[in-house]
Amino acid sequence: MRLLETIAKQDWSIAAGFLASLVAFLAAVEWLSRKFSAEQENVRKMVHFATGLAVLPTPFLFRTYAPMMIISLLFAVANAWSIRSGKIGVYNRSERRSLGTVYYPLALAVLLPLFWREHPALLLIPFALMAFGDPVAGMVGVRARQPMPLPPPWDQKSVRGSLAMFGASAIIVLAGLSIDLAAFGLAPGPLVLIALAVGAVAAAAEALSLRGSDNLSVPLLSAAMLKMLLTPGLFRQTLIGELLALMIVAAALRLRALDTSGAIAAFLVGTFIFAVGGWPMSLPLIVFFVTSSLLSKWTQWRKAADTGRYKAVSHRDAKQVLSNGGLPMLLAIISIWLPHPMVFFLYLAGVAAAAADTWATEIGLLSAQTPRSIVSGKPVLPGASGGITLPGLIGAAAGSAAVSFSVLLTPSGTAGPISGSALLWVALAGFLANLLDSVLGATLQRKSTCAVCGLETEHLHHCNTPTRHVAGLRWLDNDGVNLACSLGGILIAAILI
Repeated sequence: MRLLETIAKQDWSIAAGFLASLVAFLAAVEWLSRKFSAEQENVRKMVHFATGLAVLPTPFLFRTYAPMMIISLLFAVANAWSIRSGKIGVYNRSERRSLGTVYYPLALAVLLPLFWREHPALLLIPFALMAFGDPVAGMVGVRARQPMPLPPPWDQKSVRGSLAMFGASAIIVLAGLSIDLAAFGLAPGPLVLIALAVGAVAAAAEALSLRGSDNLSVPLLSAAMLKMLLTPGLFRQTLIGELLALMIVAAALRLRALDTSGAIAAFLVGTFIFAVGGWPMSLPLIVFFVTSSLLSKWTQWRKAADTGRYKAVSHRDAKQVLSNGGLPMLLAIISIWLPHPMVFFLYLAGVAAAAADTWATEIGLLSAQTPRSIVSGKPVLPGASGGITLPGLIGAAAGSAAVSFSVLLTPSGTAGPISGSALLWVALAGFLANLLDSVLGATLQRKSTCAVCGLETEHLHHCNTPTRHVAGLRWLDNDGVNLACSLGGILIAAILI
């Protein structure tokens, strides 16, 4: 007992010194930056790099992760206040709006409990990818003449910068794992493959950054990828999953089913779902993606007739991909640490809900019936959010069932014994989530009118002019409603199963 008390006192004493050193360093940076009018973006990168260096020795300084967890959360809160108030923190003020300094310590706070008891490299490598790889990508990318074609609201990136992130990340992984190869039991060949695989995920996560979200996504997704590649029995499946995701995304790009941002997002979603779940998770996602893409192409002529009134396009962007696949991907990653059959069924419900919503929308557009509001029962224009038709409802049920029962075509694998009754509940959850989607679309989703032609639309711009908000929540667009639909399917399944 006394030994534990002594260890605790030592940890908190070291933590106090560590915190005081960081605060002193940031105070010095603040003073020098103001005195010499340093460029704010360069100051941010310097602080980014220095704090990354400071974190590297922490697994060897502390016996428990509690002190570093508290310090990380304190800095996340302090930086959020600094950004909001604008009073202190030169490194929090740059030309581009970013919450990166909030996400950065949050990433460490998440990684600490997951990897503290494992080899220090598994904690430090993912954090180092952002601490050191991102500045390299930034320095290379700023020299690029042409940015990557990513639509707003994503941060501006370049192909050259992403390639630099890939190379820097692969080198960091190689160096980090090479320090103690014996502990990981790695031969040179697998070591190189792991470095390339993790580097590809880190580069994709860095490219698809929203207001500095790569400070969170790069460490967490890289850590999950590293965990899978170093887990016995998952090395080959993980590599095959990433390759399969890359092949499907390349085909989708060629067929114009995805734009550049959608391709990057689909690569990340597909990689983790294919790698973690094998065929039981992969086939339902493939069924959803292929059928929804075919239906979108089939109804493209009908969408063209609505003169840009509603957000319904044949090629998906990152917001659309993540609103439908982001939560299922998160559940797939959670199953790495919590391999329970219930997690699998919740994942399946999230995909089923997305399929129900997509099938309902696409088939409803082809219906000769006049759509009616699910709330008021009054006629609405075809494609309007909240409008339903009988063929659309049948399509929703069919889409949810197709995704849910497709898992029966695969070996049980990581899903464990597959219950037919559970799949029925999953299909019902997906259908009910589609109804929730329609209710939200009719009541809370943002609606605007065009200032030029007076047309009601869901877009922020129409006729090359900003639209006027007239109803619903200004921030809740169609992608937000789709995300709520996926979440609804997951929550309903959790209640029913």
